[in-house]
Amino acid sequence: MEVLHDCTFSLYLPNRADFHSRVKYDFPVAAISLSDYNTIREMLGYEPISLADGEFTTQWKAIATEDEQKSFLQEHQQIQTDAGTLTLSAQPCYEESIGRRPITPTRMSSIYSQTVCVSNCSL
Repeated sequence: MEVLHDCTFSLYLPNRADFHSRVKYDFPVAAISLSDYNTIREMLGYEPISLADGEFTTQWKAIATEDEQKSFLQEHQQIQTDAGTLTLSAQPCYEESIGRRPITPTRMSSIYSQTVCVSNCSL
């Protein structure tokens, strides 16, 4: 079997204190760094995305409903992290199929800049 791509990535929590709140059905929304997310996108033939400083966006599982997305995005125009406040990007969500692992037990993951992810703890 020939392997065309290989990628190791980390998931991050917005706040270090969230590490102790990882209950299966009440799991905090985790984040993937923009650089790792773009590596996965490129491996799958998608264009990379960009974020301005202080922005975040989201990646959704296919099973998430439009109402779930809309509700989450309306309630989370900003996210508080240990690295400061992040504001939802003008492109608030992506829905391309990128596999299951980059998306946590919740129906979506947030995408943060590398700077924010490095200053927070990984899962």
